[in-house]
Amino acid sequence: MSEPAPTGTGERGTIEAPLLADTIVRGKKALKVNDGHPQLASRPLLPGSPPRSTEPSRWATWPKLEVKNVRNRGAYTRKSLLKFDLSGVKGKVVSARLHLAVISHTGELGTDKLPLAVVRLADNWTETGVTWFSMPDPKEKFPVGHGELQDGMFVLDITPVVAKETDATLSILIDSLAPPGPHVDGPLAKFASRDNKEGLAPPRLVIEVGR
Repeated sequence: MSEPAPTGTGERGTIEAPLLADTIVRGKKALKVNDGHPQLASRPLLPGSPPRSTEPSRWATWPKLEVKNVRNRGAYTRKSLLKFDLSGVKGKVVSARLHLAVISHTGELGTDKLPLAVVRLADNWTETGVTWFSMPDPKEKFPVGHGELQDGMFVLDITPVVAKETDATLSILIDSLAPPGPHVDGPLAKFASRDNKEGLAPPRLVIEVGR
């Protein structure tokens, strides 16, 4: 990673990593699952993302990022993928916070009823090509708590995720750790993607670095 151009003075500086890509993947629950990727939730055998597998680009410009785990086989589990450019980051990562503009949620966002995990992924995916079944291999999974709601924004501390990344590109998957109940789906949260048409802020990764 190259030398950052931090704001402010002193031994620390804050930069915003450019967003390179964001999208969602959706998959249907099945009676049998494939545990080929044990660090992620098991991938279903039924086709899932997108509903018409010949149209992966459908989600490339989707205006929302979503997380949810479902109970029944007719609904879709949702996970969100983001990719950031870390080439402007050098030095010790003191903090890294992901800021997501909230579109809607079922009431549990920002509480321990909706714990989240962030999974570092390989970078070999694109918005127009990634599907539930072609998600890249996980590098490492980090339970990151439930985050905080701040004036319409959801802020998630992903410092250990960013600090562990040694490449110039950070690819992550945001996953709900809240299981569905016996009769209801798990909590749902929707955030603005960079393609939202409502004037909401796109995802932002704000990193504080030390010298």
